[in-house]
Formats: sequence, C-alpha cells, structure tokens
Amino acid sequence: MFEWDESYSVKVHLLDSQHKRLFAVLQELQDAMIAGHGKQAAGRLLERLIDYTVNHFATEKALLEKCKFPGLAAQRSQHHDLTQPVLALKKEFDTGVGNVTPQLMSFLQDWLKNHIKKMDQGYSDFLNAHGVR
Repeated sequence: MFEWDESYSVKVHLLDSQHKRLFAVLQELQDAMIAGHGKQAAGRLLERLIDYTVNHFATEKALLEKCKFPGLAAQRSQHHDLTQPVLALKKEFDTGVGNVTPQLMSFLQDWLKNHIKKMDQGYSDFLNAHGVR
C-alpha cells in the first residue's frame, strides 16, 4: 500500500528522501496491523509520523518561503489537513479511546498520494528553477 516509486519524486533530493521515510513509517504501521501487532506498534509509529510531519513540513515551508513560492498558503492548508487528524488520533490512542483502523490507513494512503502527486509536484519545477534540487 505504501510503496515509494519515482512517480512520487518532486525532483528535490532532500524532500524526496523525507517522503521516502514517510512511506517507510506508514508501511511499517500497515505491516504491524496485518501481523496483528497494530495496537502495540501504533503509539510508537504514530509518534514517528507526527515527528516526521513536523520536521518535513518545516523543511518544505522553509524552502518554499526562501524561493517565494506563490502556492505556499495552499500548501500550508494541506499540511494542516493531515496534521490535525493524526494529532487527534494520537491523543485518542494515548487515552485508550482510539485505535489505528483500516479507514485511517486508507485516508493516509489517499492523502499521501494526492498530496505528493498534486500539491508537492506543483512546486517541483518552481524550486528547480530556483536552483533547489
């Protein structure tokens, strides 16, 4: 479900590397769920997912601000749309109320594919034109 291939490349090495790490974390979470260890692994993996998003979104924002990317506001909005449900799930999970479900995994997969292939690839040529590779 969460397998990186070059169709996801944004042609910026640092961001591609970070996206690959995101795919790996989500694949690890899915594998744990399939093996019946989703509950045991979920807290740790959700924490890694949150850490990843904070760091990745900050890196992306800094590059886009530096180059004065005109679509920065839309990019920030998309980031918020992912971060809030994941933070809410982590809070629920920590209190014993929530769990990682196939619906969440489907949401993350759809978001990931749509965000990278539409939003992130939308800045690819712009950043490359500003010398960011």
